[in-house]
Amino acid sequence: PGLDILGPAPASILRVANRYRWQILLKFTPHILPQIPDWGQIFQLCPPGVSLTIDVDPLNII
Repeated sequence: PGLDILGPAPASILRVANRYRWQILLKFTPHILPQIPDWGQIFQLCPPGVSLTIDVDPLNII
């Protein structure tokens, strides 16, 4: 209902600097935004050795 989660899927360039990359696409309507957890909380859920990058307006998604 207003929120779609696509992925995870391998990134188009799977490995950079000996690290594997994955993509997750969140697609939501503006009224859902207040219900999404704070990004700081989401970063804290990542285990050690895992990094998370958020691209608000990606140029390419494959």
